[in-house]
Amino acid sequence: MTAQTPRQPKSLTKRIVFRLVAAVIAPAAILCLLEIGLRLGGVGVSTHFYVSDSTVDGKVYRANREFTRPYFPEAMIRRPTPFVLPAGKSADAYRVFVLGASAAMGDPEPAYSIGRMLEVMLESAYPDVPFEVVNAAITAINSHVVVGIARDCADLSPDLVIVYLGNNEVIGPYGPGTVFSAFLRSRPAIRASMAARRTRASQWLGRLRAPEEAEQWSGLNMFAGHRLGADDPRLDTVYCHYRDNLRAIYHAAHGAGVLLCTVSCNLKDQPPFAGVAARDAYEKGLQLYGAGQYESAREALVQARDLDELRFRADSRINEVVRDLAGNEGPGLQLVDLEQAMTRLSPHGITDQRFFFDHVHFTFDGTHAAASILFAHVAERLRQSGRVSLEMPEPASRDELARRLAFTTDGQYRIDQEVHARLTAPPFAGLPGIKPRVADLAARMEQSAGQIADPAGRRKILNVYRKALEWRPNDWYLLRDAGKLWTTLDRNLAIQLFEAALEIHPQRAELKFLLGKTLIEAGQTEEGRNYLLQVAESMPRHFHPLYNILGELATKDEDDDQAVVWLTTAGRFNPDNAAAFLTLSEVHLRRGDVAKAQEATHQGIRKSSDDHPLLYRVGKMYLRYDQPDIARTYFARALRLDPQNPTYLEAVENTAVRPVAEPP
Repeated sequence: MTAQTPRQPKSLTKRIVFRLVAAVIAPAAILCLLEIGLRLGGVGVSTHFYVSDSTVDGKVYRANREFTRPYFPEAMIRRPTPFVLPAGKSADAYRVFVLGASAAMGDPEPAYSIGRMLEVMLESAYPDVPFEVVNAAITAINSHVVVGIARDCADLSPDLVIVYLGNNEVIGPYGPGTVFSAFLRSRPAIRASMAARRTRASQWLGRLRAPEEAEQWSGLNMFAGHRLGADDPRLDTVYCHYRDNLRAIYHAAHGAGVLLCTVSCNLKDQPPFAGVAARDAYEKGLQLYGAGQYESAREALVQARDLDELRFRADSRINEVVRDLAGNEGPGLQLVDLEQAMTRLSPHGITDQRFFFDHVHFTFDGTHAAASILFAHVAERLRQSGRVSLEMPEPASRDELARRLAFTTDGQYRIDQEVHARLTAPPFAGLPGIKPRVADLAARMEQSAGQIADPAGRRKILNVYRKALEWRPNDWYLLRDAGKLWTTLDRNLAIQLFEAALEIHPQRAELKFLLGKTLIEAGQTEEGRNYLLQVAESMPRHFHPLYNILGELATKDEDDDQAVVWLTTAGRFNPDNAAAFLTLSEVHLRRGDVAKAQEATHQGIRKSSDDHPLLYRVGKMYLRYDQPDIARTYFARALRLDPQNPTYLEAVENTAVRPVAEPP
């Protein structure tokens, strides 16, 4: 029998290589092939900050509304403000990008943002220079996300990048106080996570997950359970990440100038959101202010901000990072100490509600002050570069900007509505000093509403828009807002204005919604319906009223099945949508499903149980569909709330045929 040669064991190196291939390289290759296949198959969307488009004037770049998709849940995706830039930058153009979060974006109305005001100031001062100022700021993001924006904007030939950023370092993506993602201490791990989330494979896998009822955006109250004391060790990581990200933003500019701003906030009229020590410091600051000890008051109010356990405002250490980095990083980087400048412009050196309507967001006056400070720095850079004469012009005044941007009673009213909604909801509601501010807002809103409702007053406002459009005929904000005002005076003109705005930004869902709604009101039902259907498909959660309109149209068409779909969707996206539920009740009654009708009715009036005119109308609806017993219960409830009302009494008597039970 011949002896067999024993098998030689594999070398250690070969085993390691084999395991490496099996564990890393093979899965990576599979993922690469999957990514390529998904891209070729058109699955997923680009997550670059800009996308290219073709127009009659040639290739342009636009804001990518899907940019933040990797960082937020579907229902909370934050959208960039629209812009359009020619792909071929002209030789004499001066292109500026404003980077940051909601304060830089101009929340709640970007039509009056820092970038917009700065652009008007520059155009007025240097009419021979074509300025292109891009608002590249987005609500709720922080420096981790802005690094990617800066890198993408570097492809668009910037001359100057302005960075106003720092309020969301704790609560934004990957921060220790966020609700959007896990807190990560390692910046490389964060970059890897962000890169993975941007892939088409990640988007595809996300869509395969079992659908859940999406949480809606609810503002700062989403973060109420994420408190961090001033001694929380995670804050050291936040400051380190912030410094590294600012450095990355600077280097991403590739030779363009960078203005790095400190961050200002409301000290006097914004109480801390959480923390006993913070509240004590705030009360001390107000007492010192009342005693005329302003320097000590400011120190106490700064301490109150820094001790606030809901960290919605950039603290002292954030601004220390900015000052230190701007002074040491390299050429082309310049500090704009907005915090100190706004302090000097404020009464007694303490920022308040003159410049901020809440904790960090600028009023019109505050935005004008910030833009004026930035204008001086930009003008000096232009002078040093030889682009303009040595003469230093004054920035456009507050009143001049109000005329050119059409900041009227209408614009103030829109802002006041949003501010009122915020201040009357958590976490603002209940804070000391908020009630008087809410009362002042309500009084101003009532006065503004009267002026806007008056035809003469509305035409006076529209005259301001007419003059502003003479200066800036392709300004889509002006076209949009003038269109809104014309809807009650001349729908055809409103339609023309919305169409002109939509020609500038063809994918803007807000403009499609406004145009579709106005077309329907003007009797052009099918054309209007088509625009609303486009919005429902592209942004299904962001324009809830469109489902009411589509549901009502389906009801008129006696397409009850489709009406139920639209109205149920309206109620799902907005549980307080009483009109949708009551229309849905009527559809169910028409179909003979009384039980479902009552269920929808209960949902529709649950927050209006003391609204006796509404209860009476509900009773009339049930009576029309031959449900006198149910109708009488609503008539009776209306009568109990208004016992002397003869109409309610007559309705109860006319339906008093037999005893009935209360509806659910």
